[in-house]
Amino acid sequence: MKITGVVINCHPEVARMAYLGQPGFAERYAEYVRLLVETFDFIHDMELWNEPNASDFYISVKGEDGLHRPWNGLEFVNMVIRPGVESLRCAGFAGRICGVTFAENGLVGHVGRTRPAFANTMRGYADEFAAEFANNQGHWGFYFQPDFARDVMQALRSHYPTAQDLPFEAFGIHPYPYFGPAPDGFAAHSWHLTQDFLSLLEDAGYSGVPVWITEVGARSLDLSKVYDFDAMAQADFVDDFMTHAAGEASIEKLFWYKYRDEAWDLKREKSFGLFDHEGRKKPAYYSFRSRALDCLPPQSIRVLQDDFGFGAVMQAGSVDKSFWKIEKTEPFAYAIPAHTGTAEGTALLVSPGRAVGSVLRLETRHHLAADKAQRLKAALRFRPKATDPGKPEMTLGLQITNLANPETGLFLSVRINGVSGVAAFAFGTTRNARTPVAEVGLADLSQFAEITLETREGRVWLSCVDGDGSILTEIDLCAATQVFLGRRLRGAIEVSRTKGPIHFIELSRFRLGRG
Repeated sequence: MKITGVVINCHPEVARMAYLGQPGFAERYAEYVRLLVETFDFIHDMELWNEPNASDFYISVKGEDGLHRPWNGLEFVNMVIRPGVESLRCAGFAGRICGVTFAENGLVGHVGRTRPAFANTMRGYADEFAAEFANNQGHWGFYFQPDFARDVMQALRSHYPTAQDLPFEAFGIHPYPYFGPAPDGFAAHSWHLTQDFLSLLEDAGYSGVPVWITEVGARSLDLSKVYDFDAMAQADFVDDFMTHAAGEASIEKLFWYKYRDEAWDLKREKSFGLFDHEGRKKPAYYSFRSRALDCLPPQSIRVLQDDFGFGAVMQAGSVDKSFWKIEKTEPFAYAIPAHTGTAEGTALLVSPGRAVGSVLRLETRHHLAADKAQRLKAALRFRPKATDPGKPEMTLGLQITNLANPETGLFLSVRINGVSGVAAFAFGTTRNARTPVAEVGLADLSQFAEITLETREGRVWLSCVDGDGSILTEIDLCAATQVFLGRRLRGAIEVSRTKGPIHFIELSRFRLGRG
């Protein structure tokens, strides 16, 4: 994981001193960012300041008329960008630097307001600056300074005439779709903001400089429709906006705001999370994962995992087809979401079909990154579900394919009786080259068991853990070089009907990646 650090704001006392005209802001800022990267050496890239055109983050100064105003572009360049870049480079910071990140696109703003808002940073000094804060009434939570990005570009050009002269590697924007009307929809509005910023860079002579969208998002609570909950609209925003962004070469990074809703978000009427406040996935989570997997280069995918909750969240389909390729031998095969009644939550209920010998196969569309790691783990949680007495048997297969060397690979099968719970394991490098390795009894078929294949000191080990946590079997299978110590690995799950009446297998978790 790569960490991008960002300076959100300064201490209120530093902002107060700047407003009162005391010198030293640039020096304090430079010292702060130096200490930041020296203390937190895991920071990979840096964003110098968050939304300097927004009243929650900008610094207020006194104008020539003695009245407060936000800092202008030249002041921001001299107080933050130039000292910040110089300090980071002198400290030996080798990462990439985003020189400035604007709220929205840095161009839109409150053009119809007679007075800008006083910096919200200094709310603790409301009594001292009562007259100044009086101007904040009517601005709600945010005031955006219009055309601030144009002002910054003009100030930068006086020092750095061309893109090659810039001392940092990227510009940033936060093109949320909520400032101004969005007649063509939220995603189209955010993309228009982005396009206007790219045009500004071209006009300034900075065309081609990478753009980092370090925040963008949409609510699942639609304030424009009397607070309707519309989680699919949020997912549609992800699909549409990220499709636009993926087609623009200048956009180098995109971060979604935010990971999970919190009670504070609900109080403030915000619901931007990919998860709700109780940790449940929203449809936007699956849309974001799909687009991220499409955009990531193969060497970036370190773990392939699925909890099979897609069907319980999305309106269409039960299996995430952006993650899995689905093959089946007969039309009556199906996979549907199932509420397990256990701590596992939702699982995938799989039937390969009516006939003995029928097969349903799920294969990951993506493969693991190529690297030199010696430790790998594949894990799958499952439980059989029988509908009739007798001896119904199904076979669950877990396959690992080595795309770099097709002669190596792994196929583990578990033949399970859905009534007795007897599970017979067979292992080989291919489906047709398996030999029996173990037979165990699942004690409680109402709980999920887990099978794990992992490398330990150059060997491949199989373990099966029952639902109560007891280890049913643990076996040293073979040398890792025989199966998957090379990389570029793809995973697959097979469910097949072996004999007896119809029954099913529930899958609750799949994971392939580093241990």
